[in-house]
Amino acid sequence: MQFLSPIYLLGFLAISAPILIHLIRRRKVTVIPWAAHRFLVSVTMKLQKRKRVDDLILLLLRCFLFILLALLFARPFLLGSKGVIVDESDTLVVLVDASASMGYSNGVHARFDAARDHVEAALDGLSESTAVALILFADQAYPVVSPPTMEHRVILQELERQSPRPGQSNVTAGLSAALELLASRGGGSVLLVSDGQTVAWQDKVELSRLIEDAEEQSVSIKILNVAEQSDASNLGIIAFESSNLRPITGQVVPLQLVVKNGGNTLSSETRIVLEQVAGFPIVEAWVPALQPGEAGTVPMQTTFTESGWQCLTARLSGDNMAADNSRSIGLLVSKGRRVGIVEGSRNPDLNVDPGFFLSAAAVPVSGAEARSFPVQVSLLEASEITHETLSQFRVIALAGVSTLNRAQVDALTAFVENGGGLWLVPPSEDAAVGQFVASPLIRELLPIATIDRAKEGSGGLPAAAPYDHPITGFWNDRQSGSLEAFYIDRMLRIEKSDTAEGVLSLSNGNLLFVAQQRGAGRVFCSAIPLDGAWTELPLSPQFVPLVQRTLAWLSGSVDTPPALSPGEGWRVRVPPIHVGRPFYISTPLTEGESKTAGLVEFQEGQAILTYSDTRSLGRYILYLDPDGEPVGSFGVNLDPIESDLRQLTVSELAEFTGSALEMVAGSGESTGMRAKLSAALPELWKILIFFILITGAVEFTLAQRFSRSQ
Repeated sequence: MQFLSPIYLLGFLAISAPILIHLIRRRKVTVIPWAAHRFLVSVTMKLQKRKRVDDLILLLLRCFLFILLALLFARPFLLGSKGVIVDESDTLVVLVDASASMGYSNGVHARFDAARDHVEAALDGLSESTAVALILFADQAYPVVSPPTMEHRVILQELERQSPRPGQSNVTAGLSAALELLASRGGGSVLLVSDGQTVAWQDKVELSRLIEDAEEQSVSIKILNVAEQSDASNLGIIAFESSNLRPITGQVVPLQLVVKNGGNTLSSETRIVLEQVAGFPIVEAWVPALQPGEAGTVPMQTTFTESGWQCLTARLSGDNMAADNSRSIGLLVSKGRRVGIVEGSRNPDLNVDPGFFLSAAAVPVSGAEARSFPVQVSLLEASEITHETLSQFRVIALAGVSTLNRAQVDALTAFVENGGGLWLVPPSEDAAVGQFVASPLIRELLPIATIDRAKEGSGGLPAAAPYDHPITGFWNDRQSGSLEAFYIDRMLRIEKSDTAEGVLSLSNGNLLFVAQQRGAGRVFCSAIPLDGAWTELPLSPQFVPLVQRTLAWLSGSVDTPPALSPGEGWRVRVPPIHVGRPFYISTPLTEGESKTAGLVEFQEGQAILTYSDTRSLGRYILYLDPDGEPVGSFGVNLDPIESDLRQLTVSELAEFTGSALEMVAGSGESTGMRAKLSAALPELWKILIFFILITGAVEFTLAQRFSRSQ
């Protein structure tokens, strides 16, 4: 017999409690002789002897009850006649799952702690001559003790130092490393200790190949499941995005979070908060109750009062798996956005300039408010399209411009490739439309498969939600408005190429807007003029937010990602004067304090700050001066798939079953595993509970009976 939690055997000391109570309650008898005393002596002696026997029986029952309780908490188990895991002559590779899901706790202990207990129990039954290696795996294999050693205590000591890592479970990588190690030793056994998470076994083709290789190498693979799946519950944030990659101060920044129930029980309504400084919520929302496997979208928004690099963290109320309860992103906030609108030829049938509605929607206020509005619009002539002029703007909109010379096309091309945003709005005059379609700017900057002057009417409505593009994703939340029906008299017919993307389509399939990533910048093209000649869209209540979001998207090109996966590197350009100087970083482990993290390097003619130690989940903020302003920020987040705690089913396990694969003892109760485990492990806890109930009932009955008889 062995114990998974031998520390609870200290509970045997509790039997001292009933013994002490028994000794304290013993009656002290004072003998007082009197005349008839001699006639009662014999009767009194019989009663006292009987009482001593009754008390002794109750004392033994109570002590036995405490012993049974201590055994129950110590979790005893028996092993089969074949030994613990392997034959004494074999080499054993202990392969332990160290992915984020192993940090899941049932409120008493984490799955990784249970894995340690099982490994210790397995090693206790091995001969000292058995060589043992230790390999951990998460997104990849991490050899801890290799080559194998016969010092089993070394395995336990090293495993005690380990903890779950913020990575996805990848059984394929771990098993491949174990078989590679055993190949050099002529065979052996693998003890795979995991929580049976389905996502870890999804590469079925590669796993089946590895199991076949194990059979050829005479390697046996024993799987031990440590998960208690009966009531697993987990709510995790699997996505956190800002549709505006370059927000500006004073302007509302829409955010979207996706929360998923990765457990097997109904989740309750849960609070979620948004933090700009760790530990200080600025916005809160509530996640509705979700069914197992169900995901829900939570819209949030915030406003930045200061420019520069900022880091936002969304945080759920804590549950049994902490790794996916928060998610962080970094954002570069600017003070304002300069937009240049180049006016084309005016339609003689209209009394407004081609860029009138566009400029009015870009700055939808007047007077003093317009001067302080974060978007500043300048009206330009086509002759002002030069490299020097364009460098002053984040976005250039060509409103009805149909012809450009070679120098202007080259200037706009360089502007876009260096990170600028270009909005192409066709003219409404028939003659100018033909020139616009044939413009070299269209052919070079926006490689659309087809664009022509189709004049047929199009009464189609904008496509219904969900909207997939960041610009239109705003309308997935009905509280933020909707793209209402508006009349379209005619529009250009656009067929996008493989490199272009549709931004908004009508219900009849016609593309209303199309976009293209070009170098570090972006190009956006409308299929309709925005001067009110072909459509009523400029008069729609959603035209202002549409323009605001388009300008934000066009100026949102950032050469650094807002969030990373664990282990990914991050880099940002800094002024050349800092080459060779140290930079500093605040990490999740040193929240609020910055430490030296490396030196700024000179790479490809630029000063580059590179940071790669992203093993911890959370927010990272970079500085060139420990007391200065941040020069970068980003979040490191868990792979969303690791939030799914679903377990392997009977049918899924059968796909991997072979002569090299076998389930062995474990504490998990996953579907399909329990029947296999019960044959190897007598369920002693059920037997102990039965004896506890019987002993308690007998003690209670006898205590009542003895009390009445006395």
